[in-house]
Amino acid sequence: MPKLPYRFLTVVVSLLFVVMFFFDILDLLLEVGHLLLEVLELLFEVFEFLLDEIVEHLFHTDKSTSQIIVFYIILLLFSLFAFWFKRKLPRMFRKLRTGWCEFWGKTGDDFLDFWQPLTLLNKTLWVSGTLTFLYLLSFLLF
Repeated sequence: MPKLPYRFLTVVVSLLFVVMFFFDILDLLLEVGHLLLEVLELLFEVFEFLLDEIVEHLFHTDKSTSQIIVFYIILLLFSLFAFWFKRKLPRMFRKLRTGWCEFWGKTGDDFLDFWQPLTLLNKTLWVSGTLTFLYLLSFLLF
């Protein structure tokens, strides 16, 4: 019997882990995302406050005038970032698509290298074992 490929085994175990702990993983991802958004908002507030104080000190303006100047500075910075991101986006998608195709092509080849030399009995055992496992897993999830 051929050896199970490491990549294929990693993908299968990861998928089973996600299926078994779907709601826990979803809750963890939402909590981490919420924490990151709070940290980003806090960093933005600190940046805005510091920029406001710098503008107020350099140009000797009152609070409302410095807030207007800071708004336009932040709008300029956001516009420059959006322009840069628009230029980089096609290249990032191309790299992502290439990496995705390479990964799944290699994983599919590893699976075929494992599956093709199996006898009919071993293939039947693998399929029935997998279906039995998924059936028993359904009791745990539902």
